[in-house]
Amino acid sequence: MTTKSWGSECVLTVKNVNSSIPDEEIRHVFEPFYKVDKSRTGNGTGLGLYIVKSFLEYHDFRFSIANQESSVVFTIVMPLSV
Repeated sequence: MTTKSWGSECVLTVKNVNSSIPDEEIRHVFEPFYKVDKSRTGNGTGLGLYIVKSFLEYHDFRFSIANQESSVVFTIVMPLSV
């Protein structure tokens, strides 16, 4: 995880190394109850990223998720002052 100040904004980047999300599925990861790996039987409900998305949208923060160099990178851009 890294943070950096860029003008009047703070950029938070979280990188999950040695993983990727199929390109055709990456646009669905913020949907409620969506799971990339349907075969997983863990305790997850598929609501985590949907809740994160709802919080970020409520606060008008920009965000993105993308595959980069054998990693999944999640970026949040938020203002330094309101």
